[in-house]
Amino acid sequence: MTVLVVDDEPSVQEFLVDVLALGGHSVDTASDVPEAIRKIATGAHDLVITDLMMPQGTGRDIYEAILQVRPHLARRVVFTTGHQANDETIEFLRKTGNELILKPCKIDEIENAVARAARN
Repeated sequence: MTVLVVDDEPSVQEFLVDVLALGGHSVDTASDVPEAIRKIATGAHDLVITDLMMPQGTGRDIYEAILQVRPHLARRVVFTTGHQANDETIEFLRKTGNELILKPCKIDEIENAVARAARN
C-alpha cells in the first residue's frame, strides 16, 4: 500500500515515514496542503495521513480535495493533530467517520489506524 504523509513538521513526518516503511508500506510525503493536493491528483496513493492544522491550509482542505478528485479515497484518510479537538473538529470527524490520532502518538496507534482505514 502506498501512503501519503502530509505534515509540516519534519520530525513528525520522518517518524511516520519510518513507522509506515517498517510496516511494509511505500511512503510519499508532502509538507503543505498545495503539495499534497497535487500529489493526490496523481492517483498514486492508497491512503493519506494528514495533520489537521498546517500553515497553508488544513487537513479538512485536503479531505475536500480528495472528495473532488478521488472520492473513493475519502474513507482512507487518517487525521492527526497536536491540538485539543474543538467542537467543529469533532463534528467534522463524526460526519466523515475517519480516524483521528493525537500527537504525540504511539507506533501501535498508527498501525491500528492505518489497518482500519485500509479496510474502508
